[in-house]
Amino acid sequence: MEEVTHLKDLLDLFSTAIGLKINFNKSTVVPMHVPADTIPHCVDILGCKEEGFPQTYLGLPLSNEKLRLNAFAPLTGRPERYLAGWQAALLNHRGRAMLAGDSKTSGAMCLVAWDECTRPKHQRGLGIRDLNIQNDCLLVKLIHRLHTATNSSWATRVREQADIASMIGNMAGTHRCTLQRLLPVYQSIRTVNIGNGNTTSFWNDQWLQIGRLGDIYPTLCSHAVTTSMSVVQVMVTGLRAQLVPRLSVAAHDELEEVSSLLQNVHLSAAEDVSAPAPAPEQVMCAICLDELRQGQLCREVPACRHMFHEACIRMWARKTNSCPLCRVTIVPRTAAWVPAADDMV
Repeated sequence: MEEVTHLKDLLDLFSTAIGLKINFNKSTVVPMHVPADTIPHCVDILGCKEEGFPQTYLGLPLSNEKLRLNAFAPLTGRPERYLAGWQAALLNHRGRAMLAGDSKTSGAMCLVAWDECTRPKHQRGLGIRDLNIQNDCLLVKLIHRLHTATNSSWATRVREQADIASMIGNMAGTHRCTLQRLLPVYQSIRTVNIGNGNTTSFWNDQWLQIGRLGDIYPTLCSHAVTTSMSVVQVMVTGLRAQLVPRLSVAAHDELEEVSSLLQNVHLSAAEDVSAPAPAPEQVMCAICLDELRQGQLCREVPACRHMFHEACIRMWARKTNSCPLCRVTIVPRTAAWVPAADDMV
């Protein structure tokens, strides 16, 4: 019993050190060579459910004995169902090996367009999850933990060793460069209620209501000695000390505007508080349900001013002469091709 208590303490210390929580309700304990009267006490200490073998671990069957082939039938049957949709009966052995991921098969012969496979199904893709994007999302969540977690020993240690407003400092590990690469992504999706200004980037974070200063005043930002300075650094030393000696006329005008904004900024002893940035309003094509993006060719219905992708509305007009949204008659007239500009999306 004492060893089980020590094990539970080690798991709790490990959870506190890395900043992640262990869900004991989803964990299981499998007693082996343990007296029957001791098992309930061990289960109560660990807070897990008691189970036995065989069981599933990470999608694979796990057992203390050698499993029969029929135990792997669910795993082998799943790829066969996918291959059936590809008409796998018409593939040769090499083609089957390529779809199964055989290391001996050259990837140069793979005809699968993975960019289209990883698109969502509503965008005419297969909905296969892109693991690179999934990994980046988890790392962005890790950056958010650095800025918000107060009871994490790992986050506290990183904040002591590095400036998390720029991810520059004594950060050990191979993930340091990756976190620095993903920091602009995190800064673009959050707003900051300014406190002491230690964890907020002056140029790249949205800590003023007008938006990010680096986007609103790009000329002045280009004259900065470094764009990784925090808000507290600028407020203590002054903005002019963080700029190059000689400023252009446009940069000097922007400096006066920013200086007037900083007169209303007052730091406090409280920590900076992060909040999600408001989602931008998106305009979607009602025909293909895809977003209208900048640079795409779009066409506007003159009668109702509804906008669609050029290819979508062309195919729609071949079948009917009414708007897909309001059913107003599409008046045939010469209309110029227009790119989807910022104000349209």
